[in-house]
Amino acid sequence: MEAYRRFKQNNLFLSLKKGLAMVAQQVFVAEEWVHEARNEANAEALSRADVKKSLGALKQEKAELSEKLKEADKACLSVEAGLKTVERQAKDQRQKLHLTKIDLATQRQLVTDLKVKLQKAKEVAEGDKDKGKGKEKKPSSEAKNTAKDKEAVAKEKEVEAKTKKADPKAKDTPTS
Repeated sequence: MEAYRRFKQNNLFLSLKKGLAMVAQQVFVAEEWVHEARNEANAEALSRADVKKSLGALKQEKAELSEKLKEADKACLSVEAGLKTVERQAKDQRQKLHLTKIDLATQRQLVTDLKVKLQKAKEVAEGDKDKGKGKEKKPSSEAKNTAKDKEAVAKEKEVEAKTKKADPKAKDTPTS
């Protein structure tokens, strides 16, 4: 304090004023720093709030897209299963068509054979009529027809047996 007593009052006042001005300036600078820091903190808080909102929206969108993806995967699996079923059915139908074609060809051949036999029988019958009344009694046409029917039934059974050999899974279906 003794040093201050030696100063003149005017010098002391100027020195105090100068010190006070420096302190005031430092306070002002400190307030500016605090004000800038507060503004930065507010800006960061707003930025964080925006980021949180964006993150929430993105999480919601991700959840929705995930659900849509699951649904699309289920639909895809369902379509694939349906395709396999249809392919299997198509294969079965092709096999049945093949067997039906074989049966048809066999039946046509059987009809052709029967027509030929009928024609031969007619020719024999006409030949017998032309020769006159035969010395021996010939079998009646009913007997011939019965024999032909038995022969046709035998051929039909033979065709069914061949079909069963070609397709062991085939059921006992009548072929007509």
